[in-house]
Amino acid sequence: MLTGSLLMNKHSVVFIAGSNKSIVEVVYAQLRDEFEKLIMQVSSSVTDLQHEFSLSYADVLILAFEDLGVAAHLSESLFNASLKTPLKPYRVLALCSKSDVKRAYTLYGERLINDYVVYWPLTYDPYRLVLSVRQAIDDLKYNDDAKQLLREVAALKKTVAEQTSWIERVRSTPGFEEPDMAQLLSAYEEEVLIDGKSIASQIPKGPQKQVLVVDDDQFQRSVLRKLLMAEHYEIRFAENGSDGLDMMRRRQFDLVLLDLMMPGMSGLDVMKYLRRHPDTVTAPVIIISGEHEKEVVVECLKLGASGYVVKPYTRKTLLEKIDKALSGDS
Repeated sequence: MLTGSLLMNKHSVVFIAGSNKSIVEVVYAQLRDEFEKLIMQVSSSVTDLQHEFSLSYADVLILAFEDLGVAAHLSESLFNASLKTPLKPYRVLALCSKSDVKRAYTLYGERLINDYVVYWPLTYDPYRLVLSVRQAIDDLKYNDDAKQLLREVAALKKTVAEQTSWIERVRSTPGFEEPDMAQLLSAYEEEVLIDGKSIASQIPKGPQKQVLVVDDDQFQRSVLRKLLMAEHYEIRFAENGSDGLDMMRRRQFDLVLLDLMMPGMSGLDVMKYLRRHPDTVTAPVIIISGEHEKEVVVECLKLGASGYVVKPYTRKTLLEKIDKALSGDS
């Protein structure tokens, strides 16, 4: 558990916003030994701070303002902006004075902040701020895991429903003699086919490669799920660029399949971010897009893409690109 938390601290981005440079620098000094990716932004303009934060793809926003009203204004502005252009999931932590505790608690109730730390007057508790940031990062990870678990449960329910339906059809066959359940499920695996192969023949025999698919098109995600599962890959999905980056920072993948045309943060924006932050993902990235213009392809390859596949593609073409990328021969 400790190892996982330290790994998250290494990849998580913490954004410190404030209008007083001295305060922001003190907060930075308190966190720099625990978190590798710290961003300081000092400005009296809420608009400027909002813009810089939206470009940071940060996990935690620390509102280091002596005036809690300014902190609330920035948090509300970010929330309103996210209704138009969705941001990646993040947590908001406000610093406040002892006299502002009630106001801070009210902001929490209004969902403008996720937590607060009594920072003024300074008390002898140097770990309180660090602990709150780590808790915020843990909370993001737990939410991500919970969403993935819900998707897996839904898929499991669908499989169980299909098994139940098949078993009932078999039981209703004239002359059927009831075997034990293990035999019946074994027969199900041998008879039910995916792409002409029995389920039993498609069960992986060794460790599966971890693949992240980033695509806003539900049909494309379904196609890739079926194709990749048949090849024994373990798949995770993100529906937009910011969610994809968030998952890349939290998990190690063997391969990323990335669409270009997505609302909010496009695939090209993701590639530009990865170029600026190469330690975010060590896995090869293959672009899968309907964009076939030479300039677009060249730009993606210059930004570090291992391959480019134009939609519509054949199963053979995509699998060859994947094999090539995973072998390091891109």
